[in-house]
Order: sequence, then structure tokens, then C-alpha cells
Amino acid sequence: MEKKKVVAIVSIAVLGIAFVALLVFILLHNQSVKNQPVAEGEESQVVDPQVVLQPEGEESNIESTSPEENPADGENYSGEVVPEADELEASVEEIDYAKVREDLGKKYGYGLAEGKVLPDDVILTDMEGKKHPVTEYLGKPLYINLFTTWCGPCNAEMPDLAATAKEYAEEMNFILVDLGDSKREIESFVKQHGLTIPMYYTDGTFGSEYIESIPRQVVLDCYGRVVSYKVGGMSRADMQILCGLAISASE
Repeated sequence: MEKKKVVAIVSIAVLGIAFVALLVFILLHNQSVKNQPVAEGEESQVVDPQVVLQPEGEESNIESTSPEENPADGENYSGEVVPEADELEASVEEIDYAKVREDLGKKYGYGLAEGKVLPDDVILTDMEGKKHPVTEYLGKPLYINLFTTWCGPCNAEMPDLAATAKEYAEEMNFILVDLGDSKREIESFVKQHGLTIPMYYTDGTFGSEYIESIPRQVVLDCYGRVVSYKVGGMSRADMQILCGLAISASE
């Protein structure tokens, strides 16, 4: 009887030791798996318990938890209204060239001298007989060449003037003003030189001093103020200098 009791106690003890050993083995194995480094090029398979996997083919019902919602059209994330490009352009104040010209005239006076504003009463007539005030050209520098068809230096400088007008076509306006020839003579002159520069004639509103000494170059800035005027024939290099002065004065 005593022998059976001893055997039973030993058996229970052995089973207990085996159970404890199994638990220790399981714990050690789990710990080693947890601490095992991820091989290069492989991603960890640990799953965030807060992430809900969505079955393929179904749309997610999870709403974004971002504190910033997608902005409505025309708004940024702060809720401010973003102006359109055309609104930005419209907000830029346009230059009132006529008003600036008037202010310059009050300050410097009107006349044909350098620094003065070309008078309002300078009226040009085109080849169709339509009259144009010189103020039509406000907004861009203006190069005016005063000539006659019979003037030798006037004829000599026309090729250079045509080339200069083409070179500065984007920055300036160019016009020719005849001082006293007939329409037929002017048309013949234009054809002879192959001119495309707008042609006008005047009834003398430029003043008698221009008729007495020609050719003459009158160069205005974009506000109609006389930047320079020169007497006599000019080279292309001289014309380029005058153009540069007018463009600089208009900036």
C-alpha cells in the first residue's frame, strides 16, 4: 500500500515538472520569434489591431480622421478664398496715360522742346483724309520722322529708318509725317522706298521751324513727352540710340 502511494506521488510530480517545462519552452519560443530581425527586402507582417482590413471588391466605409478636410473649390485649407488668375490681373491698376500726360504737361509745359509734352493741337491726317491726334499713340514710345519727298537726306535715311522700325516694332510705334507734298507725291515716295511705316501729313501744326530744317526726328516717351528731337539725316546707329532713350524714359 505504501509502495503504491509513493508511485502515485512520484507520477504527479513528474507530470507537474513536465507541464512547467512545456510552459517555459512555449514562452521562450514566443520570445525568440518576437525578437527575430526582419530580413532585408521583407516587410514586417505585424498587423495594427486598429486597422480593419477591407474585403477585396468592397468600398471602405472608414472616414478620414485627418483634421483637415478637402477644401472646396476656390478655398485653401485655412478656409480663405483664393482669387482666380483673371481676378488677380483685374486687380492690378491700369496706367492712365492721358492723366499722366496731363500732369507732366502741367509740370513741364507743352511744346516741341526736349522735356516738354507735345501739344494737344498736333493733328495728323492719314492718306485717306482721316484726322488723328498724336495722343492716339499714348501707351508706347513714339518715333516721328518729319520729311519731304524732295529732301535728299530724307531719302537717304529711309532704308535705315525702315530697318529700325522693324527692329523695335514690339517696343515702339513709328510714323512718317510729310510736310507739304501732294498725296500723289507721297504715294510715289512710299512705293519707291517700299515703306510700311504709317504715313501722315500735316497742315503745319508742328510749327514752321520743322519745315525750315528737315529731316527731323521727334521721339516721345509713352506719355507723349519729348525725349529728343534731332535735325539732319541720321544713321541707323543714331536711330537706335534715340529708341533706347525713349524706351528707358517709358519704364
